[in-house]
Amino acid sequence: LTSKCSSPAQIEGFEKVRPWITFEAVARRSLIMTHMKICGALNGIMRIRQGLLPVRWPEGVGGLNSSFGRCLLERDEDLTHSFLDELDSRSPSKDFANALEKQGREAVQCSE
Repeated sequence: LTSKCSSPAQIEGFEKVRPWITFEAVARRSLIMTHMKICGALNGIMRIRQGLLPVRWPEGVGGLNSSFGRCLLERDEDLTHSFLDELDSRSPSKDFANALEKQGREAVQCSE
């Protein structure tokens, strides 16, 4: 058997985003996204970003002091604070986010 994803360029790309695609990182992201969907539904916000893309406040949400932000804090304060730089668009850089999206798609294809 030959691996579909073992070229040096592919391995280098995966290494760059490894912290974001570990099992734990994906599970944490899935959990914050679940909380965001629930809080969105409770606050009449239907568009919540999905996937490996960085999590961001939904359009029109004013951060932690909004009813949506307070809902997230009530559901899991530590997890919400751990994603705060991402929610506030301070992290990651646009270049890294683009690389993450590309590598995430490739990782899914490799695991099929």
